[in-house]
Amino acid sequence: MKLRSIASPLTIAAFISVAVTGLLMFFGYHGSLIRLVHEWASLIFVVGAVLHIACNWKPMLAYCKRPVGAVLLVIFLVATLVAIFPNGEFGWGNRSRRNHDEQAVRQSNGNRNSIQNRSFHVESNPRLHARKRQRRAGGRNRR
Repeated sequence: MKLRSIASPLTIAAFISVAVTGLLMFFGYHGSLIRLVHEWASLIFVVGAVLHIACNWKPMLAYCKRPVGAVLLVIFLVATLVAIFPNGEFGWGNRSRRNHDEQAVRQSNGNRNSIQNRSFHVESNPRLHARKRQRRAGGRNRR
C-alpha cells in the first residue's frame, strides 16, 4: 500500500473533524467530548498533513515559489510565531492570566472582599457581571 493512499484520506478526515469541532467551540458549544475530539483530531491532522507534504514535496515547493504562496506562508509563519512566543502583560495568554489571578488571591490574605469571591474570567460574560453590579448598587436603573 502506498503512503499517498493513506496520507490524503487521513488528512481529509481529520480536517473535517477539526473544522466541525473548531466551529462548534468557536460558537460557544462546549459539549462533553468536543475539546477532546478536537485536540486528538488536530494531532492526527498534523500527521496526515506531514505525510501529504512528504508525498507531494515537489508540487508544494512550486506553490511556495509563487508570490501568493510565499506571502501566505510568511503571514501564517509570523502569526504562528507571535502566538507561540510570550506577548502582552501576562505572557502566555489565559494560562498566565489565570496564574496571575491565583497569585492575587494568595496575596489577598483571606480578605472577604478579595478576588477569591469573584469570577476569574469577568470578561467572559459582561452582561451577567453588569447585572450583578446593578443588584449590589440597589436595583436596576429604570428609564
